[in-house]
Amino acid sequence: MFFRARTKKSSSHQARYGRGLVLTSRSSRRTPRTSGKSLISNLSLPSLTSVKRVLLAMIAIGIVGAVSYFVWFSGYFKITKIYVQYEEFQNENSDILNYFDTLKGKNYLFTDPAEKKTDIQKAHPEISNIIIQKIFPDTIKISFTEFPITANVESIVNGKSVEKVLINSVGMVIYHDTENPNLPYIKMITTAEIDDTMTLPSVEVPGENSTPPAPIVPPTPTQPAEKPLPVISQEYLTYMLSATKSFEERFGMKITELQLLPQARELHFKTEKNFEIWLDIQIPFEKQFLKLKKAMTTLDIYKTPLFYIDLRVSGANGEKVIFKRKK
Repeated sequence: MFFRARTKKSSSHQARYGRGLVLTSRSSRRTPRTSGKSLISNLSLPSLTSVKRVLLAMIAIGIVGAVSYFVWFSGYFKITKIYVQYEEFQNENSDILNYFDTLKGKNYLFTDPAEKKTDIQKAHPEISNIIIQKIFPDTIKISFTEFPITANVESIVNGKSVEKVLINSVGMVIYHDTENPNLPYIKMITTAEIDDTMTLPSVEVPGENSTPPAPIVPPTPTQPAEKPLPVISQEYLTYMLSATKSFEERFGMKITELQLLPQARELHFKTEKNFEIWLDIQIPFEKQFLKLKKAMTTLDIYKTPLFYIDLRVSGANGEKVIFKRKK
């Protein structure tokens, strides 16, 4: 009896309140509210982060445009001034500035004037180094150093003086018809070979009725003239100047003149004692001076009147020295 009564009570309670139905009704009531919130969320304004990104992009585009205009079109970076560093070189080397004429008016930022360096050095072998600098925002500065002037050279052909020049340390002529008494004097002695079989063309004297010969028109050169070679090769010049310094230091005697015989490959020193030292320019001068040093045990070059001392000849023991006394 007790069990059944509780069972009926429990059954009547479930029938009255309906446990499953209550849960279902609450869930169905919340559904419309959820849909309304979702609709409002879809219609909301952009976030602050998105707005910032758009503004930053617009500012960046504006800056890039302004910079591009300033660089390309404002004229602030156009090259307007090109000059050589030292004023005394402006007129003397004005042709160097001509290499940069095409750069005037071009953009400073996108121009490389150093490209002209190779062309300048080819045309001006007297220049040892050239520096081309860009000075912000519109200037190019050029500075250079030249090989130093080292000697006076007199060219003597068949016993006749034909030219006097000043040369630099690589043997190039710098000045014509001038001299510097503070520099060594070099006489370059050569012999011009003359072909005796060559004869002058005969000339016919025109008569009254003869037709005058047509003028001779020289042929038009098809190639530019070759770049002039040094008067003295750098190798020979270095040998001569080094040998001069070495002799004066070793023997305490000044050299007053040098004579180069390039055809015979000989070098003659004229000393302050008025005699000459003959060297073979193909043999190191140190080796030849060593022979003279040893020979001085029997030959006093400071007191003995001499015409010359010949160090070119090598004997069996390599110490042969030939000299000629003055009477």
